[in-house]
Formats: sequence, structure tokens, C-alpha cells
Amino acid sequence: MAKTRILWTLGLVSFLVGFIAVALSAQAQRSIASLDDLLTEVRGLRAEVRQASSASIRTQLLTARLQLQEQRIYTAAQQLAEAQKQLAGVRGEIRELQQFINRSENDDGTLSVEQQNNLRREVGRQRQTIDQIRQREQELQGRETDLLNNLNAEQARWAEFNGRLDEIERSLTAGGAR
Repeated sequence: MAKTRILWTLGLVSFLVGFIAVALSAQAQRSIASLDDLLTEVRGLRAEVRQASSASIRTQLLTARLQLQEQRIYTAAQQLAEAQKQLAGVRGEIRELQQFINRSENDDGTLSVEQQNNLRREVGRQRQTIDQIRQREQELQGRETDLLNNLNAEQARWAEFNGRLDEIERSLTAGGAR
């Protein structure tokens, strides 16, 4: 009976040891699987951090370029406004001189011959001045056209940079929604 009891106890202990060994083995396999899952997750997080970092750097660069572009647009707009102001002044001068000539040519006969001769010489000088001013007007019109084209080009470049920033924003929004 004592032998049976010992055998029975040894059998029970063996069974418990076997059961514990199987349980520990299953636990170890789950731990390995958990570690694989964790490793995959860490790799995914690293990739997302790299992508976010890259997007951040691109965004900073594009923002700096966008600010430079805004400064270029501002400068081009100022230059264009200045050219237009000069052009308006030149056209005003031409108008004034033309009005003087028109008034001078409408003599009502009250001037002496000497005054008429002086007036004709003055009208001739004013016409030469108008010709010179018209050349300046043509130069300013050409400059205005160049500056307007430059302003349009700078605005197009600004729109391109702004579009690229929008793309980055959309990619970040799409990436965050996953």
C-alpha cells in the first residue's frame, strides 16, 4: 500500500510536471509570437516616423521658399506700381504739352507778329519735347510689360509651391487617417 501510494504520488507529480511543462511551452510560443508582432509594430512606427520627419523637412523647405516667393511677388508688384506711376506722369506731361499746343494754335488774332513768331518757336520746342517724352513713354510701356510678365511668373511659382504644400498636407492627412 505504501508502494502504491508512492507510485500514485509519483504519477501525480509527473502529471503535474508534464502539465506545467506543456503550459510553459505554449506560453513561450505565445511570447515569441508576441515579440514578432511587437517587432513588426516597431518597424511600422519607425517607417511612419521617417515619413513624418521627411514630410516635416519638405514642409519647412517649401514654406521657406513660399515666403521667399511672397517677397519676390511683393517686390515685383512694387516695381510694377512704380513703373505705372511713372507712365501716368509721362502721359500727364504729354497731355499738358498737347493742351498748350492746341491753345497756341487757336490764336484769335490778338497777338503781334513778333509774339506769333515766338509762340511758333515755343510750339516747335514743345513738339520736340513731346516726341522725347513719347520715347520715354514707349520705354516705360515696355518696362511695364516686362514687369507684369515677371509678376505673373512669380505668382505662378508661388502657386506651384503652395500646391506642393497642399500635397504634403493631403499625404499627412491620408497617412493619419489609416
